Amino acid sequence: MKEIVCDSYEVEPSVIFTKSRKRELVDARHALAYYLKKTTKYSLASIGKVMSTQFKPRDHATILNCCRVYNNLLD
Repeated sequence: MKEIVCDSYEVEPSVIFTKSRKRELVDARHALAYYLKKTTKYSLASIGKVMSTQFKPRDHATILNCCRVYNNLLD
């Protein structure tokens, strides 16, 4: 899933979970969280753990916000 989103947004998979706030990386992270939520049965907390790094922990509220932002972009 990560590779598909990275290819779509033209970002390197190695940098998608960095603490960078560049727009293209933020958009890719939002898309990844959204698609993980829609296509898997993982909880928001589990997705947050998968997307966390030592620099930027992500909890369920962060993932919920990512999904809401991305859903609004789709509308």
